[in-house]
Amino acid sequence: MKELISNNFAPVTGLVLLLSFLVENNKISQQKKRFFLIALGTFGLEIIARNVDIYSSMVDYRNLTREISSAFGYFIRPFIIYALLGVELDLSQKKIKILYTLLTIPLVLNAIGAFSVFFTDLFYSFTEQNSFQRGPLGWTLWVASPVYLSLMFFRIVEDIIKRNRELAGMGIGCILLVIIGMLVEYMNFPPLTAECAMVMALVFYFMFYQSDSFSRERAELENAAQRDALTGLLNRNGYNALTEQYAGEDIPLGFLILDIDFFKTYNDTYGHEMGDQILQTVARALSSAFRISDKVIRFGGDEFVVILPGVTADLANVVKTKISSLNNLLQNPISDFPKVSVSVGLAFSEHGYNDELFRHADEALYHMKGGKRKGCCVYGEYEAHSEEEAREALEAREAKEARAEEEARELEELRATAQINTEQVKTMPGENE
Repeated sequence: MKELISNNFAPVTGLVLLLSFLVENNKISQQKKRFFLIALGTFGLEIIARNVDIYSSMVDYRNLTREISSAFGYFIRPFIIYALLGVELDLSQKKIKILYTLLTIPLVLNAIGAFSVFFTDLFYSFTEQNSFQRGPLGWTLWVASPVYLSLMFFRIVEDIIKRNRELAGMGIGCILLVIIGMLVEYMNFPPLTAECAMVMALVFYFMFYQSDSFSRERAELENAAQRDALTGLLNRNGYNALTEQYAGEDIPLGFLILDIDFFKTYNDTYGHEMGDQILQTVARALSSAFRISDKVIRFGGDEFVVILPGVTADLANVVKTKISSLNNLLQNPISDFPKVSVSVGLAFSEHGYNDELFRHADEALYHMKGGKRKGCCVYGEYEAHSEEEAREALEAREAKEARAEEEARELEELRATAQINTEQVKTMPGENE
């Protein structure tokens, strides 16, 4: 009994701990949790089969109990790895599901070899004195597991390519432990040594999957932190990450800064709810107007930025045409949606992002807003030393608009006051009453 406990303590304890962790885990989908449970349940059967094999081998005559336990032992190991593949693969995809079904072929062939002890000696057999003998095809019983381990290895290579060293290290550890378990079993190490290696491999794989899930959750959170809640575009955090990336790349960039003309007036006239709808409409129009590889960002308020990787200054007219089409679209809205337009400043860099690129696009935008608005101005395509003039013209125009808005509000307040006074006079009792 003492030997039985000592042999089984490590693998059984590991199995129980894994089961408890799995039951408490709510982050794993039901499908993946089911495959994990199948793998752990099958491993539990392997421990039982291994114990039965150990004690049935102690007698000096051939017996059916040992033949059955050995057959189960050969069959179960690759089945565990096959179940772990079910955890990793996305079986909601039809092609992946077909592939996973086809992968049962090595499992079936392995099962035929495992249970062949009852009708042939080609794979393995037992003598009348209960000694194990490997047959000429005995090596085939070790084929299925490497096939499935190879497929797991491809996933690890994918993680290495993505430079995810933590996940790759755990996956490699899992595969190495399974291989070690197969080797110690082949070399007749002490009882249940292989099962100890296997349960360690399962622990590694569980850690691998947990870390993978954590990495995906973290990536989703980072993505959410870089997205504008209203428009779904990248926000200032996303902009900072992109400019940091492009600052280190020696590629040409087109860079646009744009804002919505008279946006404050729309907000004051139609209300903030309509203002939000205008922002969403412009965001959708920008996303549709540019390429998938172009990065559209809500920089803040009614200001947007578009980064155009690989676009050089000789394509400025193409970008201008896009902006013209965008404004035509916004000027012809459906139903009673207000007509809006955007003003754009455009600049180019031959060597990635730098602060000067932003300043040039910002200067071009000021020049555009200081003139006719509703269009695109390219940095440098206007008179030299016009930046200060453009800013002054813009400030004067904005001040004029602000005064006009203020006067309109005062007039509205006077009208409202006059209306109230008129109503009060009408409701006063007559002198003869």
